[in-house]
Amino acid sequence: DGVELARFEQTVRLWLGKPMVELSILLEPDEGALGSRPEDYIGCRWAWPDEKSSFAAASGLCLQAHGSEEIEALELLQIRERHLVADLLTHGLAFHRRVAPRMADTLLWAPGETERRHRLTIAVNLAHPIAAAWDHSWPVWTASVEKGPPAQGRTGWLAKVDSSNLLCSRLAPSGESAAVFRMAGTSGKSTHGELRFCRAPVSARLVNALGDLIYDLHPNPSGVSLDLAGSELIQLEASF
Repeated sequence: DGVELARFEQTVRLWLGKPMVELSILLEPDEGALGSRPEDYIGCRWAWPDEKSSFAAASGLCLQAHGSEEIEALELLQIRERHLVADLLTHGLAFHRRVAPRMADTLLWAPGETERRHRLTIAVNLAHPIAAAWDHSWPVWTASVEKGPPAQGRTGWLAKVDSSNLLCSRLAPSGESAAVFRMAGTSGKSTHGELRFCRAPVSARLVNALGDLIYDLHPNPSGVSLDLAGSELIQLEASF
């Protein structure tokens, strides 16, 4: 109706060698221009040409088909056509609305929202979209140190997982010489993999969320074998 609801600045960044387009949106909304109804918001609208395309949302580190109007998904939305899969990485923007058979909105601002800058990423044909969404969402940070890198080199590693279907969603110290790894399956099917460490663990065990023992594991010189059912979440403690 000719009413200015907000001013915005949108920046687009392309990656060489990555099938991704990054969007950075800075909003300056008019606080009094919108009402208080659930339909009153400023969002980013996604549209695709085929009404028969399947639409899914991340739920519990797995993709679930979604047909309702109101959607909650922290990691991503997925639109799957016959020869193309588009993954919309939302970087923590959790609320979305399906506004038409081939349209959906990601909510950027509603009355009471304080954040003004948002990130979104469009990716094409990702092999493991949940893992990619987590990897792409971690910020790049630096830390000041008093000493230079060790003699072994400028880089190092603590642990690796050899299956792309497995995701380490949490890593925390446990005592003086142990670490806890929270592992999740992201493919929706049973997965076998190995969690490898930079040095042989002395012991390993499966624990619950409180850190209580479920049962002991038997590590090999390189790490610990893992078997997860579809969408299973486990917590493993390794001592060195």
